Amino acid sequence: MDRKIIFKNGIWILLVAAGLVGGYFMASSYIPGNTAVNEVKSDGAGNPALPENFKYDMAKLKQYDPRQLLYGEETKIKTGLKEPFGLTVNKKDGRVLVVSTEGMLVCDGAIAGKVAALPVRLEGPGSVSFGFAGELLLAGRDRVNIVSGTIIGFGKKGKGVGEFKYITSVKANAKYIFTADAGNRRVCKFDLKGKYLGQIGRKDKAAGKNFVIPSPHMDMDFDSKGNLWVANAGLLQLEKYSPEGVFVSSWGKHGINIDEFIGCCNPVNFVIDGGDNFITAEKGVLRIKKYDKTGKFLGVVAPPGTFNEKNTSIPLAVDSKNRVYALDTIEKTVRVFSEKGY
Repeated sequence: MDRKIIFKNGIWILLVAAGLVGGYFMASSYIPGNTAVNEVKSDGAGNPALPENFKYDMAKLKQYDPRQLLYGEETKIKTGLKEPFGLTVNKKDGRVLVVSTEGMLVCDGAIAGKVAALPVRLEGPGSVSFGFAGELLLAGRDRVNIVSGTIIGFGKKGKGVGEFKYITSVKANAKYIFTADAGNRRVCKFDLKGKYLGQIGRKDKAAGKNFVIPSPHMDMDFDSKGNLWVANAGLLQLEKYSPEGVFVSSWGKHGINIDEFIGCCNPVNFVIDGGDNFITAEKGVLRIKKYDKTGKFLGVVAPPGTFNEKNTSIPLAVDSKNRVYALDTIEKTVRVFSEKGY
């Protein structure tokens, strides 16, 4: 074989190998469950030091115009749970449900009930929601349970067809169950008995991109027309899919302004209210904001400083009166926000 060809092929092999090694270490620092962490420079006192272009003036980012505050905190509900991770509201009867691996708390609106045993064993964290017909959807890390008189469970750990690595959201319409799997970076579609029907997350000719999920946060919700919205957090966007799971459009942009999303991956949680407005929660700079159905910024629900900064995620829900329920996993409380003048 010609020496030039051998040399050229050798260079390509080295480049590919370097890319694979680099990709491994990047994935190791982002994928849940992996322990390898990239080495970073120290500030001299043993603390990691980021390059200048990654540094933000946090004090400035936490500022906001008080005139933008649209909501006030109405009450707090103590959950009595050690590690709550899931929150949902049944809009038909107003029940508020908070879930932990140890049990679940059912509240009548803002009135807390007693902690009850879970109908199934969960490996958390995971997700909880009410389905179209009122069935309860309980998801652990790699398994979904449909609770409605009887219990139907499906799923197992893995990256194959219909398998899960790290479920962060589960939602159902009248025909399908959708699961957001942050570990496998995809949304899967099942029928109402748990039969696998397909997935969202491969290259889509219309979207031109995959889900970019650098951290274990990937939320979903339906709008009033039945469209499925998914947080593509690494792209700092919310993406719209048809009820069948076909990409339609997206909105959201990265930046330091109040109407933008900051950091590597936001919003980490969101919910859609009765007016098709988006309520979004961010990590890094902990704040809850409101956008209209086109993605236009409307104002602030909970400003920076409202939540303990140890919170890495603020699960959200809304009721039929558009009150916003936010799970404070550090205080172990559900915080209820209502529109001013309600």
